[in-house]
Amino acid sequence: MHVRNMIRIDLVLGTLVCMLLNIVHQAKRPFIKRRVPHEVRNILFMKFFGMGSLILSMPLVESVRKHYPGARIYYISFASNQSVLNRMTGVDEWMVLRTDSFLRFCRDVVVNLLALRRRGIDMVFDLEFFSRFSMMFSYMTGAPIRVGFYKLNVGRGNLLTHPTYFNHYRHITEVFLALGESVGIAVPSPILVPGLKPIPGAVERVQAMLQEHGLDGPGPRVVINVNASELCLERRWPAELFAALVDYLIERRRVRPILIGSPGERPYVDHVLSICLRGDKAVNLAGNLDFDGLVALLEQSDLLITNDSGPLHLAAMLGVPSVSFFGPETPLLYGPIGNDNAVFYARVYCSPCLNVFDAKIAACQGRNICMQAIGLENVIAKLDSFLDGEKLRPSSEADAAHPSPGG
Repeated sequence: MHVRNMIRIDLVLGTLVCMLLNIVHQAKRPFIKRRVPHEVRNILFMKFFGMGSLILSMPLVESVRKHYPGARIYYISFASNQSVLNRMTGVDEWMVLRTDSFLRFCRDVVVNLLALRRRGIDMVFDLEFFSRFSMMFSYMTGAPIRVGFYKLNVGRGNLLTHPTYFNHYRHITEVFLALGESVGIAVPSPILVPGLKPIPGAVERVQAMLQEHGLDGPGPRVVINVNASELCLERRWPAELFAALVDYLIERRRVRPILIGSPGERPYVDHVLSICLRGDKAVNLAGNLDFDGLVALLEQSDLLITNDSGPLHLAAMLGVPSVSFFGPETPLLYGPIGNDNAVFYARVYCSPCLNVFDAKIAACQGRNICMQAIGLENVIAKLDSFLDGEKLRPSSEADAAHPSPGG
């Protein structure tokens, strides 16, 4: 199923079902004694959309694990995020929902709900931002403690036992950690970047790829991600600017950039390279790397240049410097955690336009002037200083007034 179709179903059908569940819940409340577990044995986390958000939920998972060392922790997400779940520390068992067809999705929902009810979930953390589906799923697990974000007039009711305020002016890691605070779990200070290491097999596989392309020698290794998830393609810096940047790195800096992307993103990467003057000198690995391969590549790289997307947060976990572009979304919420990063954000009037209440649909419908306003010359100046040996610092276009945690 396409992401936009899933959002529409969630908005229309999900709102109706949530209303019905709220009516049932309110009707039976006087007759049912609220059960609070004496000991929390089974904890469920739910986050379906966004690889970056899954990565940034790790500090919360680790805090909960530390608070409940004897509990068994489950994490459920879409099957497309399974590779991320496999690498999450502190999770005992992951569950996935397939989204390649509506019938298969419904089947997986029923199967996983029944499995969770048999296990007896004591506490659920709903990490979705006002999704109707996650609210329904949380309630139907039967967990006596249900933690999630709540706001009036969002259209999903309140089936939570511990509703938590969503603060738009804090980094998303802090927002997730607020869910833990609502049930008495201490927030770590400072918030540390979760660690990540590539697996040995992936390292050798990537090294063979790089050797095949003649990139196994000395010199800066620069990875470029021109993509953004289909959830909001407006987050992409314009293709012609990326193309000019690729040409500059090849012609002026003698750097052969490595372009990455999923198999579905390969055509767009091909398009960017097709409008480069020296695109034949770049290395296109889009569609050739799985999650572990991407981790191994980033770990062996000197710099990542990327839009606001999942690879940015992987680079932060690996300690790899980054140059990133923000526009529809604010770096205040999703900027990279760490010090050696430069964030470009043009601050046009309509930016940021994405929020958790509008299903992250950009109002401009593709006319992303916020990304077009990020100047190529400023980006090149920042890259030159980095390639000449200087540390990355917030640029004049960056959201320097609001550093991310750890930055």
